[in-house]
Amino acid sequence: MATFWGGFSPPGAAVIGDIWVRTNGNQERLTGTGWVQLQPGETRGDVVPLSGTLDQILVKAHATNHFSVKWEDPGPGLIWEQDFTNQDVWPCFHGLRNKFVSVLVVKTDGTIMIPEIDYATANTNDITLRFAENVSGTAIIRR
Repeated sequence: MATFWGGFSPPGAAVIGDIWVRTNGNQERLTGTGWVQLQPGETRGDVVPLSGTLDQILVKAHATNHFSVKWEDPGPGLIWEQDFTNQDVWPCFHGLRNKFVSVLVVKTDGTIMIPEIDYATANTNDITLRFAENVSGTAIIRR
């Protein structure tokens, strides 16, 4: 099976199963009855879908079709930061899509604090930090 790019007419050396990506981006497969346009879930891994915008990323589009991809906005970044004031329990809804994150806590006077990290109730988007007393500062969480 081969993939042909561009051109205004189908390639003459194509065989059944070959893919033709037209100059306008349409993707077609040669069948026994001629060239048939591919549906969104059928795109091959070596064919990038049209319509992506600046800063979007390619992601898997279908659970069972390993070659199906689509453009999506990227997920949250790798660092989350938030200030807290006079609390002994800091719920951190970081949204970093990872349960086991690196935590740095800096008190308002610049002192680094070591919190108790509650991994028992943590999930991929939030974690709870506990301190022996009420403190103010900044939590910096990295994925």
